[in-house]
Amino acid sequence: MRISTNQFNQLNQSRMMQAYSALGKSQQQIATGKEQLSMADSPYRTAAAMRSKDVLRQNERFTENLDRLDNRYASQDSTIQSIISAATRLRDLSLKASNQTMSADDQRVVATEVRELTEMIVNFANSRDADGQFLFSGFDNRQPPVKFTEDGENGYAVVAFDDREGQLEVANDTFLSTGLTAAEIFGRVDAGGAFQATSESELLLGQPIVIDDSVATAAGYTITFTAPNAIEIADDAGNVVSNLPYVSGESFVFDGMRMSLSGAPTVGDEILIKSSQVQDMFSRAFSMSDALRDETLTSGERVRAALDLVGTMDQVIGSASDALTKLGTRMSRVEQQREYNLDFDVYLQDRIQDFEGVDFAEAISQMEAEMTTLQAVQKSYSRIAGLSLFDQI
Repeated sequence: MRISTNQFNQLNQSRMMQAYSALGKSQQQIATGKEQLSMADSPYRTAAAMRSKDVLRQNERFTENLDRLDNRYASQDSTIQSIISAATRLRDLSLKASNQTMSADDQRVVATEVRELTEMIVNFANSRDADGQFLFSGFDNRQPPVKFTEDGENGYAVVAFDDREGQLEVANDTFLSTGLTAAEIFGRVDAGGAFQATSESELLLGQPIVIDDSVATAAGYTITFTAPNAIEIADDAGNVVSNLPYVSGESFVFDGMRMSLSGAPTVGDEILIKSSQVQDMFSRAFSMSDALRDETLTSGERVRAALDLVGTMDQVIGSASDALTKLGTRMSRVEQQREYNLDFDVYLQDRIQDFEGVDFAEAISQMEAEMTTLQAVQKSYSRIAGLSLFDQI
């Protein structure tokens, strides 16, 4: 078959272009470390590698969540230890105040420190993490678990504990709690038959103090102003237990309890008193501080209030210690999950390498063979293109 010079040149140029392309692909594989440079090289292997990369990115997000949990748990751990320290001091002060030989001046000093320590614990309870979220607020971490307000000289805490725990996903269908809630540390204090007074009137209410458990047996009471200077007290069954004169700021005794009211009432104003078997430690501590400064109370009543707070602090310290143990278990769970995620990372990276990675020894050998082929094509073309009939004359 006769081949023209033009055909010969086109054929050799095509062979050289193919050799250049194969050599370029081998060089690119070695440079990138990838065997598949496009979907067309191996659609199945490329798609499998992309799926593994998606799982790897998801696993990285899980690891970031573990880092967040680790930081929150560490912050909660140090904060709870501070709470235990302050609660222990509160207990010691309460025990000191239960000594009947303590003077009224010394009791007022103790009352001041009790209030300061309680306010400090409120601040601990309302601590935030690095993201500005409340550490102990549970599911709704945008709201503080304890709202502290001031009413004249008497500070009090409005507790709005959220028992629901937030969660973060740390693996597929695996969730861990974002931490402990304030309810687990402060919210489950046995009030020991305590009572709580509430009213929609403008009166300033002193909380009732039980002075005789054997008499204060009703579940609740209603105090009604029958005149600006007179009150009627009925138990939860509607039985009238006392009719007493009212003097603003002075305490009065009924059915084994003592309490005081201040302000100018309107006829018909009502105060509801309900038994509270569960009471937060903040209310107990503030009530104890108020009791130590209340000169209308007897020495025995102030001692009783101090001893009540000793029992409350024992419960808080116990709850906080249990919370630390629970937190330690969760911190261990985070470390275990982190190790699992790191192992899974290695597995995914190996899998991606299997789908995408190039065998460097094989690729280098292939590149050397393609360089030899290219050189042979170039040399052959050069020699044949240099032939001429004039050389035969």
